[in-house]
Amino acid sequence: MPAAMTPPPGGPGPAEQSAGPGPARFGALVKQAARAAAAAPSRDLTGAVCALLMLDPRHHNGILAVIEAILSAAWEHPRHEVTANSWRDRVPAWVPAQLRGAATRKLLHSELLVPTGRYEACASTATGRNGGKLQPVYRADLGRLGLPAAPA
Repeated sequence: MPAAMTPPPGGPGPAEQSAGPGPARFGALVKQAARAAAAAPSRDLTGAVCALLMLDPRHHNGILAVIEAILSAAWEHPRHEVTANSWRDRVPAWVPAQLRGAATRKLLHSELLVPTGRYEACASTATGRNGGKLQPVYRADLGRLGLPAAPA
């Protein structure tokens, strides 16, 4: 099972938004995002392979866990910005790296994640391969899921 479908503790904007969606609503939003990502047209062969990984029932819980981690990190940021640094530790250790990448790529294809054009250094030291490398900063378009949009 994915990590508990609980809403993030904080949130952007005014006080009425800061509590975030309730647990049931947040779980539904994660599933809605997963459906949108899986249904998004693939832009290349790699995207098509990512779609197959997402649609494989054996990977369902892992994909939901990754998307939950990304959405909860985005909700906590005032402008809904995220990087792998902000969601990496939220993804359960049992989720394979391939599913992390597949979910991220398909969220990009669905435009739920939008590149900002900015980069920051990777803080991961787990494998020693990516530490310090630049990674993209994304803005999560939570408005596509019916949540308040990030301030401009």
